[in-house]
Amino acid sequence: MPAKKASATSSSKAPTKTFDFKSMKKDKSSNKKGGDNKGGGKQRADKPTRTKVQRSVIQSGDREGELGKNWYFVFNPRFGCNDKAIEAVQALAGKGDEVCKFSRGFDGFPR
Repeated sequence: MPAKKASATSSSKAPTKTFDFKSMKKDKSSNKKGGDNKGGGKQRADKPTRTKVQRSVIQSGDREGELGKNWYFVFNPRFGCNDKAIEAVQALAGKGDEVCKFSRGFDGFPR
């Protein structure tokens, strides 16, 4: 019977405080490079501009998966230079050609 008295006295104590997730705050780590990290995520590695010429692949029909007759000029500019690179390539593109939006499949802007 003494065990019941002990549990009764422990339940009469103040209730334990529940954890509040809203009180959690993100740790502010120091920026080692000295630049602004406005996105809040990890910093991007500064990669040089890359270009390549890639042959098209037939997507459907009897010849699906075979190489086509068309070629794509694909470029992936360094971080922060997308607009300048698109303007430069568009100025050199042929009549009726325009730069497409970024494609993960090509890993760059195809044209």
